[in-house]
Amino acid sequence: MRRFFACIALIVLLAPGTFLRTDIPSRDDSQTISLVPVTLNPLQPLQKKVGALEFVVGWELRSSNDNFGGISSMLVMPGSRIVALSDGGYLFSFGVGPKNANQTPVMRDFIAPLPQNVAIDDDKATRDSESLVRDPVNGRYWVGFEDSNGIARYDPALTRREVFRVPQQMRDWPDNGGPEAMVLLGTGAFLVFAEDAEVSGDQAEDGLTEAFMFRGDPLDPATQAVKFSYRAPKGYNITDATLLPDGRLILLHRRFNVLEGVSARISIADPADIVANSVFEGEVIAAIDPPLSVDNMEAIAVTREDDDIMVWLASDDNFNSIQRSLLMKFKLLLGDVDGKINKAGGFAPSLKSLEDDYKSICYQAVISIT
Repeated sequence: MRRFFACIALIVLLAPGTFLRTDIPSRDDSQTISLVPVTLNPLQPLQKKVGALEFVVGWELRSSNDNFGGISSMLVMPGSRIVALSDGGYLFSFGVGPKNANQTPVMRDFIAPLPQNVAIDDDKATRDSESLVRDPVNGRYWVGFEDSNGIARYDPALTRREVFRVPQQMRDWPDNGGPEAMVLLGTGAFLVFAEDAEVSGDQAEDGLTEAFMFRGDPLDPATQAVKFSYRAPKGYNITDATLLPDGRLILLHRRFNVLEGVSARISIADPADIVANSVFEGEVIAAIDPPLSVDNMEAIAVTREDDDIMVWLASDDNFNSIQRSLLMKFKLLLGDVDGKINKAGGFAPSLKSLEDDYKSICYQAVISIT
């Protein structure tokens, strides 16, 4: 009888939902970000060039913080300080040391959620942040949210959300296919690219997605917008875009193929070529395929170092242990870029003809997170 009651007691204690449970692990809010160096090509460590890009330095980013990962957009500040945005509504900020140095000091790490309105704080559609721009004139930030097709504007300190709105032009974009890339042009116009909003009607074509050029703040209902179609490289989706110092766009695209894995394409296009209800596309300048270090590349930024243009790429690990959060820095090979584009019957001016006092929007950005 004693054995009978002992067995019953053991069954009760071990049964799910009863008295004996494994302790729930505590939440990890660590603010530490570590950087592990990576090469461009693990099989050929001396390889530096891929298309019109020359590899400078790269890292795999790691943190034990539960919310770290999912990088979807970023800015690079003077002094190589990174401000990255995740598709979970989090900001990551850290520095990577002196320019061109293959060092891994991380300075003033910062991991925190975007400030949001309490009423919609638990709505995933308002946390799927995919695109980030900053106006260097007034210091404000705009963030695009993919699931809701909405855009939010934040104060210069990124401590308060001023307004959140779904522009009328974007309301029919599909869930999880909304504003994947956003660019603020020097004219004050905003470009917003959908990831999966396919073009319909007479202009329907495989590979074309919708995009808009807003003539001002897209959160102002009075702002007029020009609709156009974007053609990404075949088989790829746009994931981010930003300005080069001469006003052209540099655009990032990714593809996942079961047989070939992940790959990325970087292209350059001139926003002056955007025409209402017409197709806009760029010229591919670099193809990043395995065995090169590549993952789900979703973020691109541009900085200037003396006469050199630096292109930064980062990847979204999808919070998956078999993927990586990569941060890679390349020098843009100006002669290769302009020679390739001009040969293809492309556009001017050359990056070499920049005014000395011109600075790109990303390079001017200064963030005040403390």
